[in-house]
Amino acid sequence: ETNQLFDGIISNPPYYINSLEGTNARANRAKHAAYFSFNDFLSKCYRLTNEDGVLMYIIPSDDVDFHVHSAKDYGWCLVQRIDIYSKVDNLVRCVLVFRKKVLVFSKKDLVIRNVDNSYTKEYISLTVEYHHKQL
Repeated sequence: ETNQLFDGIISNPPYYINSLEGTNARANRAKHAAYFSFNDFLSKCYRLTNEDGVLMYIIPSDDVDFHVHSAKDYGWCLVQRIDIYSKVDNLVRCVLVFRKKVLVFSKKDLVIRNVDNSYTKEYISLTVEYHHKQL
C-alpha cells in the first residue's frame, strides 16, 4: 500500500452480485463481486484520496441503491449520477461520482443508440477519440 494521496480514483470494479458464473475462471474473477469486497474497496479509496477526493465507478443500474448506501457508510457523498441507456428505454449501467464533501447533486442521462440502432450524437462526441473508424 502507498502513503500517496490521490485527487481521485476511477474504477470499473467487479459488479455481478448473485449471478451465474461462466466457465472462464479469469473472467469470473474480473466480473463477479463474490471475489471482491466493496466494503474494502470503498474504505481503501477513502484512505487513498485527499480531502477533496473523488471516487467514480460504473455499476449495473439495478445496484444503485446498494452502492449509494454502502458508500455513505464509508464517508462518501453522491454528487453525480449518470444513467447510461443502451437505447432510450433501456437503462443498463450507472456511473456514480462520490466526493468526501457534500456538494450539489446532479443527474445526467446518456443514451448510446437511437431507435434505428445508430449511435447518438452525444455518444459519438464523447467517444470519438476511441474509435478507429467513423461511427
